[in-house]
Amino acid sequence: MYCTKCGEALDSQDRFCRHCGESRPPDSAKRFEAAFPPSVGPSEAGYWHTYVRPFFMTAGLFIAGLCGFFLVLKLLWAFWGGE
Repeated sequence: MYCTKCGEALDSQDRFCRHCGESRPPDSAKRFEAAFPPSVGPSEAGYWHTYVRPFFMTAGLFIAGLCGFFLVLKLLWAFWGGE
């Protein structure tokens, strides 16, 4: 963590900045957790995120790969005198 006044690095146990003397707010970790709550774990995600979403992501990547493969084949065919 860094001092909000001068920008010097602070140790986790410091209550004051060693460079400028500015006090560190004691609840900075609590404010951070309130602003950015921990993400939901896989056991709490539900049916959609556990089963359905990975299926559609895999199917979409497979279809995109096939489209890319056939596009490359078409370009190679056109380049080497197919038409």
